[in-house]
Amino acid sequence: MMAKPIDSEHEREEKWLNEEVTFTFHNVENPGLKMDFHFGGTKEYKRYSMFDGGTYTYPRRLKEHLEGLSYPVYDWIPDGTGRLVKKKIRDEHRFMCREVAPSRSTTKVA
Repeated sequence: MMAKPIDSEHEREEKWLNEEVTFTFHNVENPGLKMDFHFGGTKEYKRYSMFDGGTYTYPRRLKEHLEGLSYPVYDWIPDGTGRLVKKKIRDEHRFMCREVAPSRSTTKVA
């Protein structure tokens, strides 16, 4: 009997990204507001609506995408010669998605 071939790293990553996960959505950029957006490729293009503080179950790919959205924050820093230089000081994340642990059924012990 032949052993099952090991999945390629790409296949494992795709499987991981397509897993359904439950997470709480936080709109850091505009707290308390609903966010409507479209996400996906040409064949899997879908519309989503999320409320700040709501709990959702979607593919991990969507969660990872939302957590990766940010914008740069710049400041003017003295360069030591009397001039100010504009420098990026950080990235400000727009959204947070915190995974919710899957609920476990509890059994009462007498």
